[in-house]
Amino acid sequence: MRAAALLLLALAGQPVAAQQQICLWDDLQGRLYEPRGQVEGLHLRAFEGGFVDAGTEDGLSWLRLLHHCPSDGYLVVMATDGAIPAVDREYTRLMFEDDGFTMRQIGERLAELGATARMGQGDVGRCACQAMGYP
Repeated sequence: MRAAALLLLALAGQPVAAQQQICLWDDLQGRLYEPRGQVEGLHLRAFEGGFVDAGTEDGLSWLRLLHHCPSDGYLVVMATDGAIPAVDREYTRLMFEDDGFTMRQIGERLAELGATARMGQGDVGRCACQAMGYP
């Protein structure tokens, strides 16, 4: 995965406009940051319970950040090459399943499919949450 895999966030999948907040994922530091200047964008989705899902895929790497904004807990999941299709399908299924899953369960399931996952709290930045209206 690239040293600075881009995680670009724009509201509800709309193209990034100059006035919208953009976040980047710094793979080396493992956190979100706000860059200067405009970058082409991807998407940001909100889910019930204060969750924000953000992600990118460039064909070689796949990255998702699932951030629980009220608690500042998060799950980062990364996949490369051949694992991407299965990981992406399963992530989407788990996110939209009526039963609901914990972040730990999501991470463990995606790891079984070849992704790497890590959980944490309070050290990835909050610009994804702020872009969705959380303080």
